[in-house]
Amino acid sequence: MKTKTTILSCLVAAAYMLSSCATIASGGDPRITINGSMVDEPVTITTEKKTYTNVSLPTTVQVKRKKLEGQKIKIESESYTFQDIELHRSNNGWIIGNILLGGVAGMGIDLLTNSVSSPSQVSYDIVPIPKNERKNVSQNEYTPAKQSSPSFEMPSDIIKLSGGLSLILSNVYLENQFENKVMRSNWRPGISALLEYEHIFKSGWGFGLNVIYNDTRYKNTYKNSAKKNLALRQVYLGPSVVRRNLIGYRWLVEGVFGIGYSHLGGDFLDGTSGLGFMLKGGVEYMLSKHVGIGVEMNDVIAITGENNDDLMKKYSENNSWSGSFRIDFAAGIRFYF
Repeated sequence: MKTKTTILSCLVAAAYMLSSCATIASGGDPRITINGSMVDEPVTITTEKKTYTNVSLPTTVQVKRKKLEGQKIKIESESYTFQDIELHRSNNGWIIGNILLGGVAGMGIDLLTNSVSSPSQVSYDIVPIPKNERKNVSQNEYTPAKQSSPSFEMPSDIIKLSGGLSLILSNVYLENQFENKVMRSNWRPGISALLEYEHIFKSGWGFGLNVIYNDTRYKNTYKNSAKKNLALRQVYLGPSVVRRNLIGYRWLVEGVFGIGYSHLGGDFLDGTSGLGFMLKGGVEYMLSKHVGIGVEMNDVIAITGENNDDLMKKYSENNSWSGSFRIDFAAGIRFYF
């Protein structure tokens, strides 16, 4: 039994992983409208994105999408003082459509462009306070009641245990000794188990270590074997770059890319090792500050070298390479520290 992945299929797989996402329907820095019907003079507005001077109300300003929760807008004028506007974050509804249309890569682009969140409110009415009659004014006089902060903070260390189904998309060649021919099999389901660790910095970026084991069974076509099914086993081990975002109060989304060691072996396949590539998107729900549940989708490519086997030379295309392309669908438990 031999596996093979052509150069063309590797390029197609890479193109799928890196550019198959849907066009992001919303992105860039959000815009906030500020109304002030009682303000009769120009104002200066300062956001973390830009300072706007000598502007009349109403007007629209830009704020940074990154670290949107708790971001403040300051307003000043010659005769009045104003309470700062404090922004709050909500989930961007377009992320669900982008995950469905773009898969793992779609989610990854959402994370990289910080498009997974948007302001919970995009229009504010401000109340001027004459400087010679300064008094305390509640935020509620010009905004809805202040939203509560997210229940949980972004965890800095995560251990993930997951398991689920897999699908090998590569062609697998199996010598059928009963019929004296070679059989080709692809799109074969299997099972995968994952053990992963991640460390996340305050910026939302981090690093991880990923161990993925896969077992896929094929019908036995060898005369001298009593086994009904024989296994193709794959192991991936490597470091990764991680991007995580906390959306809403308990939801986490992440995108992961890794390059590491990959090994293919099995009941009647000589072990072969090479370079592995892994791209992943996942969603988690925090049950508490220390425990959560999550689902994820992984794309794993293993490239183990050029074909030198007589069987492969006979039945494979020219310039083909040994390896595999697999998709994993997994769910499991998360531990936060």
